[in-house]
Amino acid sequence: MVAIIPEHDIVGKEDNTKVDNGTMFYFLEKTDYSEVTFDQYIDIFIRTQLVAKEFVEKVLSDNSQERFCGLFQALDTINYKVSPVRALSSCNGHVVSLTFKTTL
Repeated sequence: MVAIIPEHDIVGKEDNTKVDNGTMFYFLEKTDYSEVTFDQYIDIFIRTQLVAKEFVEKVLSDNSQERFCGLFQALDTINYKVSPVRALSSCNGHVVSLTFKTTL
């Protein structure tokens, strides 16, 4: 995991405001393109996708067993996304985006 990047959106009306807190977890591998074959390049995405999947399963499992405190108690278990990341500072892999529903 390389970075955790938060983002915030405010939704609702004056008397019922909610904040959508998004957080992205990156699972990347440094890639030296001059030394990697196409099959090895694809293997990077396979490996990082498995790690991202394990991360999501762990978060959802812990959430269902109420093991979280703080922000993770507000985890929106419906809104999560796993996406490939290509050529980000010479790294490739996957990013997991999670959303948390909180109030102001």
